Amino acid sequence: MTALVPKRSEELVDENRRGTRRLMLFLENITEGLPGIGTVTQVSVASGNGFDGTVATDTSTPVITIKTTITGMLKGDGTSMSAAVAGTDYAKPLTGTANRITVTNPTTTNDVDISASYVGQTSIITLGTVTTGAWNGTAVSAIYGGTSQTTYTTGDILYASAANTLSKLPVGSAGDVVTVSGGVPTWAAPTASSANFTQYFLLMGA
Repeated sequence: MTALVPKRSEELVDENRRGTRRLMLFLENITEGLPGIGTVTQVSVASGNGFDGTVATDTSTPVITIKTTITGMLKGDGTSMSAAVAGTDYAKPLTGTANRITVTNPTTTNDVDISASYVGQTSIITLGTVTTGAWNGTAVSAIYGGTSQTTYTTGDILYASAANTLSKLPVGSAGDVVTVSGGVPTWAAPTASSANFTQYFLLMGA
């Protein structure tokens, strides 16, 4: 059986030196086989594929600035850059309509709201059930369920003065009765026949 004898420190140092020398020779062989190794004396930027650039102090400590002549957002295909098309290569930012719709943060969150200066539409095509609110607009015509009237005096009576037209019959004098003249109601003083009819109606009601 052979016992393991620890190496002395001098031996370890010698082995490290030999290993370092072998590594240096290896690196020298690699660099000697590489073409184009030498000293850089001048730097320039070649234009192409959508890029251009400039070099300051190109023969000493060069400062390279890369730029592109393309405006807007860029897209790449692996070899070159070109202008990206809104709506095709990326989502087109939202825009509002003056005095109607406002869009804030169009490039991030696209916050859409109704403009504070919006005065409303000139017409409404579709409308659901209105459950609250007060109508303070133009008088609604009779053919749309309104009366076409905006004011009333005590005693006024609404009647159809023509087809699809409502009018007001002002209150008559005391004792007058409603009669028909020209096809529309009107107030008139009672005649003998109308007085007898009134008396008969009162008697029957009693």
